[in-house]
Amino acid sequence: MKVLWFSNCKLSERNNKLSGSWLYSMSELLAQKDDIILTNVTVDRSNLYKDIQEVKITVNFHEYILPNWKPDKKGHPHETYIQKIEDLCRKEMPDLIHVWGLENYFCKLIPQLRLNIPLLLEIQGIHEPCARVYYGDLSFRETLSCLGLREILFPQLKSIYAFKKMIRKHVKNDLDALSKFQYISTQSEWVRDYIRLNHIQAHLFETGMSIRAPFWNAQWTYPEDKQKSFYCSAAGPAPYKSIQTAIKALHYVKSFYPTCQLYIIGNFKKSNWIHQPGYLTYLYKLIRKLNLTDNVVFTGSLTAQQIVEVMKKCIAMVQTSYVESYSLALVEAQATGVPAIISYAGAMPELAENRKSGLFFSPGDYMSCAARMIELIENKEMALAISRESLSLVKERNNDQAVVETQIRIYETILADKG
Repeated sequence: MKVLWFSNCKLSERNNKLSGSWLYSMSELLAQKDDIILTNVTVDRSNLYKDIQEVKITVNFHEYILPNWKPDKKGHPHETYIQKIEDLCRKEMPDLIHVWGLENYFCKLIPQLRLNIPLLLEIQGIHEPCARVYYGDLSFRETLSCLGLREILFPQLKSIYAFKKMIRKHVKNDLDALSKFQYISTQSEWVRDYIRLNHIQAHLFETGMSIRAPFWNAQWTYPEDKQKSFYCSAAGPAPYKSIQTAIKALHYVKSFYPTCQLYIIGNFKKSNWIHQPGYLTYLYKLIRKLNLTDNVVFTGSLTAQQIVEVMKKCIAMVQTSYVESYSLALVEAQATGVPAIISYAGAMPELAENRKSGLFFSPGDYMSCAARMIELIENKEMALAISRESLSLVKERNNDQAVVETQIRIYETILADKG
């Protein structure tokens, strides 16, 4: 079976620090199958290449890296480049094309090409729920705190309000793209509900989520040091990920445990005023206001192994997001055995059971979040019980064999249907 992927991930670079990391482990699992030939097509965001590059990864796994072609007003590359993508598809002659995500131009472009090849769209995120809860638990006054000199000078491009407006513009594009696919794969019932309620007529599949090897190989143990640590994770500074909830919660934890720490994993690097998002500026202001400068650590984007090293220091992961179509970060914590304190939002209630394989709190309720953090500090047995249950759950739900068999079964179902 020849499968052609279109994704945002450069799979030939193994030490990924960006989002979409589960594609790396999924591609490795598929490439190990003798009867699968896998090809990935992606875009070079670093602008190093002026023409298409081909990279061989293994005997039956290779990748094409496209130049970062400037799109037109519809989000498509120039007609010349579209023809190159179509020629590439004809050269590969795959049995099936798998498009990963609504976040790039592939999801709208590929169905328009003159190909007689079955298409599968994978949902990795949806813009409408993000736009609906974009500010998270930020009050109106707090959104004003996200405005600085940069936002005043460039209000339509850089302000927190402009970013929400930009996401809202993607909602119609999402629905338009979804309507063009006969086969759609999802990771949660929460996503499938969204598709059905928007009257999208498609054959829906449930994909298994694969986990990178460093998380399977690690073994969390309850840290006994006096510095009580927690961590949260997000690709970057977006208010609906609600990192501010974790920071506000830490303020209450500090009143009981003055040396407690919160590690924030992701692209939250402080920069000069022209480049730094106003929301990130607000987070730094909030940390200073709550006297948490010595308690909060921004780690930057990390590889899987580096994330594991942070996990080993921490009593729990704190997942504060207002919307998640799945939450791979939560599942990676479960695979390592790290207890999780989880916002009851999006698809995350499908991934754990309260007081059994996780501790839930209402989105934005930082006092309840703080209470759960303190509870795991003071109740080691509960933390260990949640750890054991999480490991048992994830080993059944996300084990490599089940995940790859599910993926191949999806491909085979589509090919049999089209045959």
